[in-house]
Amino acid sequence: MDIGSKLKKHRIQNQLTQEAVAEKLHVSRGTISSWETGRTFPDIEKLIYLSELYELSLDQLLKEDPIIMETIVTERKKLKRYKGLKIIGTCLLGLFLVYNLYWFTMVYPRNAKLKDWTHTDSNNYLEKNGYTFQAHDLKYPMFLPNGNISVANYKCGLFWISIDGDKVFVSVNTSDPALKGVKDKEDFGMIRMKRNDLNSSEYESLGDGNGELTRQLMIKHSTEFNKTYEAIERVWKEING
Repeated sequence: MDIGSKLKKHRIQNQLTQEAVAEKLHVSRGTISSWETGRTFPDIEKLIYLSELYELSLDQLLKEDPIIMETIVTERKKLKRYKGLKIIGTCLLGLFLVYNLYWFTMVYPRNAKLKDWTHTDSNNYLEKNGYTFQAHDLKYPMFLPNGNISVANYKCGLFWISIDGDKVFVSVNTSDPALKGVKDKEDFGMIRMKRNDLNSSEYESLGDGNGELTRQLMIKHSTEFNKTYEAIERVWKEING
């Protein structure tokens, strides 16, 4: 006996009309008729309701009906796929919301502090207290590199200094008049130091130049270095503080 015949048989045995069953399952009478004639099949949820209504187990209701079993297997696969997509969609939405919270609380306020700077395609510039400073604003959806917007001086003074989080990068402006007559200027290299310990003898040499020469020049011209660094740090704190 197929599923349609079983549904009709048990409905009649329970002295229920198609209208009564339809009302209990919140479907149309035509849907009940379609199930009982085999034109369509109820989904898993409706089968559970029908088994409870007719006081049958699902095994009794579905036994020896390969078509409906195949339908259930197909529906289960669809349901599993739907749940998987739902989980992925929920995770992506969560990541999107978390990132936007990060952007508007961490990145956007820093970008806003650059609004009065002079903007070019490659950088932003600010002239203040006899120095020119440069800093990059961040485009959505970029993250803050090293948790901050780095700030450096631009084409002024003996030293080029960039503050980037807890690191400070230093190189020598070889065109500065203080180096007039110095040979082999290309030997001055860039060094990286810890921002909270600039007086330490520890540093990391970057590139091909001699970091030791740059460090020696920092010591020799410490007054100018400290003055330039302090000016950059004030601007850095204005943006990232």
